[in-house]
Amino acid sequence: MNNKDLNYLKVHYGERFAKLCRELFPTILEHPGLLKKVITENFDNSSTLYEDILDEKDIFQNYIYKHSGIKPLNYKIGIENSKKSPYELFDEAGYKLYPECKTYDDVYSFIKYYAEGEELCTFLNPDLRLSTNRIWFAVKKNVKQIKRENFPNPRRQDEYGTSVISIQFTKSNTPTLSIKNRYNHGTNFEVSNPDATFGNDLDNIIPGLYKAFTDEFKIKRINAVESEILPEDYRLANNGKYYKEICGFYGWSYCENNHVITPERDVIDYDPSEYLVFEYFVLNLKNKTIDTMEGEDGFIDSIGKIKNIKIEYDENKNKKVIITPQNVPENIKGSDAEIILVLDKANHLIGYKNNIVTSIDKSFLWHNRTLQKIEIKNVKTVAAGFLRHNNDLKELNAPKLTTIGRRSLCFNNMLNKINAPNLTSVGDFVLIHNKYFQNLMKTKE
Repeated sequence: MNNKDLNYLKVHYGERFAKLCRELFPTILEHPGLLKKVITENFDNSSTLYEDILDEKDIFQNYIYKHSGIKPLNYKIGIENSKKSPYELFDEAGYKLYPECKTYDDVYSFIKYYAEGEELCTFLNPDLRLSTNRIWFAVKKNVKQIKRENFPNPRRQDEYGTSVISIQFTKSNTPTLSIKNRYNHGTNFEVSNPDATFGNDLDNIIPGLYKAFTDEFKIKRINAVESEILPEDYRLANNGKYYKEICGFYGWSYCENNHVITPERDVIDYDPSEYLVFEYFVLNLKNKTIDTMEGEDGFIDSIGKIKNIKIEYDENKNKKVIITPQNVPENIKGSDAEIILVLDKANHLIGYKNNIVTSIDKSFLWHNRTLQKIEIKNVKTVAAGFLRHNNDLKELNAPKLTTIGRRSLCFNNMLNKINAPNLTSVGDFVLIHNKYFQNLMKTKE
């Protein structure tokens, strides 16, 4: 066993990840330096990689073996299975494979398996999709026992997401495969790239399935069938490496370790001695400015001009960014004269304290999903789009707040502690999906 490789992975990716690699890649570890090379060439350092690929570890294993050039121990299974039909292999994997869809009605008959708001785009215009793709559906044999409500935190590879899949090959000289998830693009959450279930590789369902499927249905195989693992919240850059995404929008990705990836998939590296990349912002520690590719965001205005920046760590090893603004009203004293940002180990913004500002401009932290606690004791008005996409806020401390604009906290379903006794004006769609807030309102009635 190659301990040097495992020790390196333990330091840069975490102990649990190193232990998983020892379990998954015994053959690769017989070649000193190879596993380290393959991992580091394909994945940027991340302390959360273990958690991120755990639900897709079979796909991850297949991906790493492909890039190592070494055949896994179970490679013979694929050769044996290649003699079986795709119907037999799907059956062994627990699915029923249905015949190829030829008509509008064939496709539409599967819409019954999808929750409202999560229907495939295929169902919007089946005739158009059939003109450009060949379409099959495979459904788990125990699909009736797999309930949507049993998965409050959806993952692309969880049991519900993979219980109904649509297999679609483009009608072209080089057919490309897309395996579409049962979640699709939901309205109240986001599952990363649901059109790449099982890494768009049929062999990740059961070895030998790709060859059996393409043989059975006379689909031209392209020479380089390369599965993209696409773990959730990761972005593949032009250099061939995956980066852990803190926040992404409009093609931009703000990533761990001070990287930003452009819509063209180029990587911008920020010197950690001068910059801090967090959420979807770049904090210039030297010039004391904050920038974002988003454009307008009330968060930047709420910080204002910066006099000083100090970084500490709390008891949970979260990063505390302590900002002293240039202009602080004379009546603001002590710790209230500082703005505090709390970042988790991946630099998601999870805490915000600002008792200096009295109003918050529109689109404040519009794209943030992870903020858990916010203290804005002197804010009276909040403009539209406040924390619109946030999922995780649990506490809102705003005792002077009177007005909150429309489409604020639209997707939050966790808020259960609200200190806003003076709130009198609430815009449309505020906390529209929040169950706790609805219960609180009923209690007050």
